[in-house]
Amino acid sequence: MNSIPHLKFISLLPAVLLVGLVLSPLHAELRIGTDRLTVLETLGQPEGRIEMGSLERLFYERGEIQLRDGEVTRIELISETAAEARREQQARAAEARRKRGEAIKADRLEDPDFRARPAAERYAFWRDFQREFPEVDVFILYTEAKVAFERDEEQRRTAERLAQVERRVFEAESRARQAENTARTLQTPPRVQYVTPWPVIHHNRTTHRHPPFIHRPRPKPQQPQPRTPTHFRIQRSTDTIPSTLGLSNAEPLSGFSLGY
Repeated sequence: MNSIPHLKFISLLPAVLLVGLVLSPLHAELRIGTDRLTVLETLGQPEGRIEMGSLERLFYERGEIQLRDGEVTRIELISETAAEARREQQARAAEARRKRGEAIKADRLEDPDFRARPAAERYAFWRDFQREFPEVDVFILYTEAKVAFERDEEQRRTAERLAQVERRVFEAESRARQAENTARTLQTPPRVQYVTPWPVIHHNRTTHRHPPFIHRPRPKPQQPQPRTPTHFRIQRSTDTIPSTLGLSNAEPLSGFSLGY
């Protein structure tokens, strides 16, 4: 009768040992309320860290530990088996990404149209390629494209500066010519022309002169003075010339004569 409990104790021993093996990892020592020093001694330095006042979050490959006032308040860690499975999955994804990136890299290197593109386009392509496929080494291609791009940008900026200088010089010369013309106009006396009442023949065309500055109206013609009408009368030959002409009254006129 006493052997049965003893046998049961022996049969339960492997289960207890199995539970001990499951709880044996280092994170099994972590529990709510564990201090920060124990967390660092158990898991090591975190891969990332966020601190917001009294709240602190530590990020590890296997999960996250949250602390408040230096004590653990939340534990989100996966087992080592799950972490290993995730690492294998990430490795397979990285290998597939590397193969795809190598194929794209070889295709671009053999494409003459891509090599003939401007340096700005090639630099942008290799920059994005390096971010998408970090497993593929394109450091030399990226550096060459970047150097060419920076050289083209410097030439473009130099050309823009020269164009601005030339434009400013042209504007300054235009203002100087305008000021010189204005000064010459102010120093030259005005040209005065007088109106002539007769047309002028110029280049086989009849034109009229008009003064640009001074207009002098034509003088009004003077009206002729009215003349005293003279009365004429006809004298016959039988008439005699008055004595006022100094002739004798006895001398007759032949024909007609004028008298007044």
